[in-house]
Amino acid sequence: DLSCTDCIGTTEISDVYLLNTGDAGVGAYTFSGGIFSVNDSSNFATNINTGNSTGAVSIGNSAAGAVTIASDANSTFTVTSGDLTLSTVTSGTLALASAGAATLDAVTSLSIDVTGATGASNISVAADNDAEDLTISVTGSAGDLILSSADAGSFTTSGALTLTAAATSVW
Repeated sequence: DLSCTDCIGTTEISDVYLLNTGDAGVGAYTFSGGIFSVNDSSNFATNINTGNSTGAVSIGNSAAGAVTIASDANSTFTVTSGDLTLSTVTSGTLALASAGAATLDAVTSLSIDVTGATGASNISVAADNDAEDLTISVTGSAGDLILSSADAGSFTTSGALTLTAAATSVW
């Protein structure tokens, strides 16, 4: 029997429960047993590990289903120090796709390595007019362009092939 006018108001339960709005919690929380939505159908930012937080952010595990990150705005994924690794560990394809231009910039070096290849590896441009060239170059005052193969090498073109060297060359 309750005989009070405000028996379970915010004053009485403030240190026991998280309120629907305007409340903050400190400590570890576990929510399980169903779908958990944060900022569902709202226009507010969702912040995870902001401020002075130094802990890791984990999403999913090895048994989890697909992980989707979606946005309709310019988005940035930044690692301020350390490495950023995108990988498929045991199988699958890592696919990077862009409906527009794609830029990959590296400050000190860039390696694209295919190890254990069982099929052809290609860098290509699907061109349908003359302005869509594939350029592989070394710019600046130093550096060599090295094309090598452990098997036969070939240059195939439906037009003219020009090899030009500004210094002494061996062909």
